[in-house]
Amino acid sequence: MANAERGEVDLRVDGKDYVLRVTANAEAEVETLFGGKPFGSVVMDWAGGSVTVFRALLFGALREHHKELSLFDAGDIISADRDLVATKLGDAINLAYPPKKKAAEDGGENPPIASPKAGTSS
Repeated sequence: MANAERGEVDLRVDGKDYVLRVTANAEAEVETLFGGKPFGSVVMDWAGGSVTVFRALLFGALREHHKELSLFDAGDIISADRDLVATKLGDAINLAYPPKKKAAEDGGENPPIASPKAGTSS
């Protein structure tokens, strides 16, 4: 079971349970896959609808608890329920990067970093 205090999110797809967590190692894994591109920039590419980025981000978020899974496996998980996986991955990213409070005069919080366009591909 996932521990939200540690930034973990439960994901159940095709009768299988997974735990997603975006850690420094997950971020480094993703950055390596994209030639050193900063993690935040990669996330923004996902917001633009890239399925390649979606798969890489999911792969990174799975690594802590599911080292046996490959990039191909991450793609299969996405294919099983794209919208659910996008939502859960977005939740995991948002737990790793909670919105920062704006100054009191701005009256609120910044929006979450992850805003995937589920169901799109590149």
